[in-house]
Amino acid sequence: RSMFSKLTMGMNTIDPGEAKILLGESVATNILQDTKTALTRCKILSLQQSRAENATQIFNVLLKKLGQQHIVYALDICLAGLPTGRDLDTPKSEPNLQFLSIIQEVNTIWHLAEKQFNDDLLPLITSTPSHARCLDLKNKVKYQMESKCCEVIDRAISLAIGWIRQTLKTKQRAADFSDQNAEMAFGQGGGSASRASRDVCKYISSTIEIIRDMLDG
Repeated sequence: RSMFSKLTMGMNTIDPGEAKILLGESVATNILQDTKTALTRCKILSLQQSRAENATQIFNVLLKKLGQQHIVYALDICLAGLPTGRDLDTPKSEPNLQFLSIIQEVNTIWHLAEKQFNDDLLPLITSTPSHARCLDLKNKVKYQMESKCCEVIDRAISLAIGWIRQTLKTKQRAADFSDQNAEMAFGQGGGSASRASRDVCKYISSTIEIIRDMLDG
């Protein structure tokens, strides 16, 4: 609850790196292990005619606990803590994009869930009506997660663009484009780019590296 309060007050009140702790791989692993145990018991104890339905009910619990209450909820909390409106378009300080790490965490956890679906659930529901039902349930949660992940990425891009706009607006001067300043820059061993332009290029390069690191995998 305290994390929710901090996040929903806006990015200026939290360390964006805290987004990484919204999801726990160990928590996800425990949930998946419990589900695996339940599916194993289902295979052994269920009657043939009820096995697929029982397995579907177990899978539905997994989607609710891991998909909705853990992954989707964490993405909602992350989004609630990100700037909107003018704060998104014109950030007052250089944005910290470390919150993108949550995308990597979601990707890792969902791959584990997909693996369990293929390894443990499919053998129990193949060639039954439950197969299509489970696929539909899984895809609904998957699409919901993908939509929220896209929104997180969109916010990060908007923040970066807003900061670039602010930098050019506050640091760029009309005199930077004069022939005299260009000649002075060349004479000092530099290029014709203004200081503001160089700052923007440096920021873009560092942002690209952050995004590559945060979205890898």
